[in-house]
Amino acid sequence: MRTRIELLDIGGEGRHENAWNLNPRSLKTLGPDKGVAIPRHILGRAERIPLPDRSVQQIIMERTPLRRAAVLEMIRVVVPGGTIILRHHADSRHNPHVMAQQLIEADFSVQQIKMGGQELQQTRFMNVGQAGVTRSHRTRSCSPTFLIDFSVQTGIVKSPKCFSEFTELFKCDLGRFDELHCELCSRLDFRESALL
Repeated sequence: MRTRIELLDIGGEGRHENAWNLNPRSLKTLGPDKGVAIPRHILGRAERIPLPDRSVQQIIMERTPLRRAAVLEMIRVVVPGGTIILRHHADSRHNPHVMAQQLIEADFSVQQIKMGGQELQQTRFMNVGQAGVTRSHRTRSCSPTFLIDFSVQTGIVKSPKCFSEFTELFKCDLGRFDELHCELCSRLDFRESALL
């Protein structure tokens, strides 16, 4: 019988009670419990997760550096139909999850959250690796504001002043919205491949 981990916290120190915590350190480095052993500890790093393929139901990564190798490892260890949740610092000029959104075949949603007094962008990838999930399918669960940020970065929308116009377009003309998003994705794919 195959071993399955219900929740893996990459870089975790025990904040999520039922999670296994993947961390290169065995002792907590933050908070009042600094120096205490990390519970349910797995020694390792995100770029080389010491678990078998398709062995984790849900993965959380919060504020840990997000590199391409880490994203590929998460894709490898998550079960088909599993969930990956990323939480990282973001601002209006920078989307920390662009690379993951291009690499992970899944439906995803994006929201801004507050955690420990810090503003974070949360991207939740659902049904990872399921057959039939396509780029256009993923698009529909993506927030209009997030896509506007993409469009400003890639030059399709010239400035954030176009937000309301773009949002109205999203609501009223889904066909045109899909065309714009395909254009966004093709530009983004080109930019990502140029960086790799």
